[in-house]
Amino acid sequence: MKHEPEYRVYWHLNDKCNFRCGYCFYVPEKLAKENPACGKFPPARIKESFDSTGKTWHVHMSGGEPFLYPDFTAMCAELSKTHFISMNTNLSTSNIKDFADRIDPAKVLFINAGYHVEARLKLSADGARKFFETVLYLQEKKFNINVSYIAYPSVLGRMASDLGSLRANGVK
Repeated sequence: MKHEPEYRVYWHLNDKCNFRCGYCFYVPEKLAKENPACGKFPPARIKESFDSTGKTWHVHMSGGEPFLYPDFTAMCAELSKTHFISMNTNLSTSNIKDFADRIDPAKVLFINAGYHVEARLKLSADGARKFFETVLYLQEKKFNINVSYIAYPSVLGRMASDLGSLRANGVK
């Protein structure tokens, strides 16, 4: 098990999300735009803020979709030099492989990947396959990735089949 720092912060990074899930509590207008403070500080400044406490932090990031945060990978690279990170994500953005290639998996305590099957299929017919490929890439890179199946009434009838597909495609 990875070292868990004594100090933790839950950081709601942003509001923007590229999914429009029927069960989401946010109105679409909120998910489509970003708070003006989002991305205001450069990654080095964010790291310095945590470093200035003299503590080692576990910075857990969520949103919206964290990977839509401006310079997300650069910020994670800076933070993970001296701190540990984790996140909740839908794993649907184009910058995830860059993240996996640049960030030391030993500094990422976990990635909680929400498998929103209906939202993925709305985006593209091969949305499930893309999710499987992204999870497998992160697993190969040795990231501690947890997949959470997002269950709600409209998917309950297909849940067993979807979970079988995750396993059949190598998702742990």
